[in-house]
Amino acid sequence: MDKKVTIVAKKYSKSGTATFEYEAGDWKITAIEGIDAPTIELFKSPRGIGDGDLLTGSRLHSRLITIKARLANISNYEAQRNAILSFHDVRAKYKLEITYLGRTVETEMCAIEAISYPTINVYKSPEFVVGFFAADPGFYSPNEEHIEFAKTVGLWHVTRAYADSLPFSYVKPINDVLLNYTGTDFAGVNLKITLSEKAQKLVIKVNEQTFTVLDNSKYPLNIGDRIVLDSANKQITYNGRSLSLAELRKTPLSKIVLEPGDNFIAVLKDTNDTPLNASITLNYRERFLSI
Repeated sequence: MDKKVTIVAKKYSKSGTATFEYEAGDWKITAIEGIDAPTIELFKSPRGIGDGDLLTGSRLHSRLITIKARLANISNYEAQRNAILSFHDVRAKYKLEITYLGRTVETEMCAIEAISYPTINVYKSPEFVVGFFAADPGFYSPNEEHIEFAKTVGLWHVTRAYADSLPFSYVKPINDVLLNYTGTDFAGVNLKITLSEKAQKLVIKVNEQTFTVLDNSKYPLNIGDRIVLDSANKQITYNGRSLSLAELRKTPLSKIVLEPGDNFIAVLKDTNDTPLNASITLNYRERFLSI
């Protein structure tokens, strides 16, 4: 396992996409800053009575990721200098892919906040420095996890005879899953639900909390209706129509997230834990505060 940190920048511009690796070929990373946990700001208020303070809130600051690199071989210095300066366009957007100890994470879109490549004697090995501003303090897994709410039911009385698969079986939709989330920060989810029965409410249960997302006073919730709940991007669509901002504010969408550890998620038709017959899929990307 490589114990060095490697970073690949992905550039997005009108002309297309391109990549640059800072720990490859003649380029060697000399320092990286800003990939540890982000700055945490706590909001406090003095207690009216007694000692200490009241904690009223918290937030994570954005981060500046600074990369410093040098050429180990200056025999092709002019071409290498032109290539790295051409790649770093202050008007383009970037994503950084960072790998350390076998784990790879990526940022959301970044912008270049500072860049420097001194015009000094080539033989003094000038250092290239670039700072990427990341408005979102989190890191994300580059791969999306996908879960089907279904289980395989064997048609044999003794199913343990088939260790790998059940050749005589069928797939039965279920309405709940228990998943182990290995990220280090809350992550939004994307739930796609196609109703197999008419319902009066659409209720999502996350661990011990129950949230009513839609009800049939405004949304019919008929058989075949398709609802997409995307708490990562703060969107809900009902049969392809996006709910307005005013409608979204009335929903508990921001609370439908995964926490580090085991998470129980159920799709219900009321707040009494009555299962909803539906075809359900769940997608999410793990989120990390550091690597």
